Amino acid sequence: MERYAHPHMRRHAFGYVSYTPFFLAPELHAKFSQGRRNQTVPQNPSIGCWCGTWLAMSAEGDVAPCAILLDVLNAGNVRETPVRDIVANTEVFRRILDRSQLGGKCGRCRYKFTCGGCRAMALFASGDYMGEDPQCFFEPVDETTVCEHEAETGRVFERYALMARYAGGGI
Repeated sequence: MERYAHPHMRRHAFGYVSYTPFFLAPELHAKFSQGRRNQTVPQNPSIGCWCGTWLAMSAEGDVAPCAILLDVLNAGNVRETPVRDIVANTEVFRRILDRSQLGGKCGRCRYKFTCGGCRAMALFASGDYMGEDPQCFFEPVDETTVCEHEAETGRVFERYALMARYAGGGI
């Protein structure tokens, strides 16, 4: 992943997928979002893992914070509880939207807000959806550890943000 897929993906604004490390400096995101943010998942623009900011629902009404997790992480059922209450009041959504609760290397990572790792990969590898993303090759010592790819990711993000602003993307 680090040697073959990631170099090509981080050079393309739309190459990011949730299970790929996204080394955007939190300060750069704050600059573009003008400091606006919800709990701890980035918005305006949304980046990193979107788990919990989108949701998935089965034909039976079961709700999960991610389509990949639909069959394994049930936050509630819309036949019993309104969807807004599931998102606002369940432990699954409260925890997954609070990236300060991430574990392992994701929990000590500078990019936990702008990346967040893949919650599905964490669950499948460890049984804990708040655990570390095993696919990530970055090994931060603590939240001050800067990845060598941060500058490149920042340049691509700035080009994307400019393009999105001029195209009416709301950034």
